[in-house]
Amino acid sequence: MAEKINGAIHTTFFDEERGCYTDSAMETKSYSQLGNSLAILCGACTGELAEAVCERMLTDEGIVRASLSMRCFLYDALLKVDTKRYGDWILADIE
Repeated sequence: MAEKINGAIHTTFFDEERGCYTDSAMETKSYSQLGNSLAILCGACTGELAEAVCERMLTDEGIVRASLSMRCFLYDALLKVDTKRYGDWILADIE
């Protein structure tokens, strides 16, 4: 069931042009670190795509940053994808 749901999430919300997940299936699209983090954490986004989405979340200025109370999901997603690569970044961000 989880695999089916994750497939539907990916099909519905992944924006090929932007290289990340949109927060809405509406015509007007918005993108956020939180939405993309949740796509990684639930398993809808894995492997090399998850690596690319993590980079996009940290470098694309058009992606809404996670609020302080939701940054834990960003950190968890980054750690799930690559602890060594993002561990120092997370500590610096917390500091």
